[in-house]
Amino acid sequence: MRLLFALVVGLLFLGSVVSAAAQTPEASPVAPSAAAICNPAVSGTPEVTAQAPIDVATVAFDQIVIDALLPFTDSSFSLASVIRERTQHPPMTDFADLVVNLNTDWQTRLAAMRASLYPDTSVLSDQDVALGIAMHMSASPGRGGAPGLDGISAAHQVESLAGLCEAEIDPDLVFIDAMIGQFSAVLIVTGLAATDAMEADVQAIAIEIQDEINAEIDQLNLWRQTWFPNAPYTDDHGEG
Repeated sequence: MRLLFALVVGLLFLGSVVSAAAQTPEASPVAPSAAAICNPAVSGTPEVTAQAPIDVATVAFDQIVIDALLPFTDSSFSLASVIRERTQHPPMTDFADLVVNLNTDWQTRLAAMRASLYPDTSVLSDQDVALGIAMHMSASPGRGGAPGLDGISAAHQVESLAGLCEAEIDPDLVFIDAMIGQFSAVLIVTGLAATDAMEADVQAIAIEIQDEINAEIDQLNLWRQTWFPNAPYTDDHGEG
């Protein structure tokens, strides 16, 4: 009888452990260190493959959206990974974790969409993306041009990351302005995709990103006003 009782108790205990393990959420993605991002190892000179000219007029609008948003998720991930180590304001740590997690998810989903929808097409440069967005807007009367798209250019992203990596004082201010600068450009893309994307998945993620970064802009602006009242903008794209 005692042996049977011990066996039953053991099985119940094992069942509780398995159940608890099944309910444990997946671990958050491990972001690289600030040092690894700010000082990437360089091993030789990478080969540059010449890319044939692209006629943007023939590129699907949904591909333009994806090729605009993928670099944004990568840049946001890098900026957040750096500030989570260098922040001087504790609330920013949780915010950086949120940005890392969200952009990891968005990047994974966008990459999967691109591989599924456009497996054999070349990745658009930021100049091609800007041209494609401008052409799309000009095809719709009343929309006008697309000023501010350079906020998601490769040059701007490199400059923003370098500014944060090199910031000796107020890194949080540099981060806030860099993120808002990117957001102002991305909102142009997501706003168009929310109504004009042909693929339901592309439209859905554009709306999701748009809603999230609008909330993040509100939070970042609140911190800016609280922590750095009257401070000049460190990123022209975030001003105004």
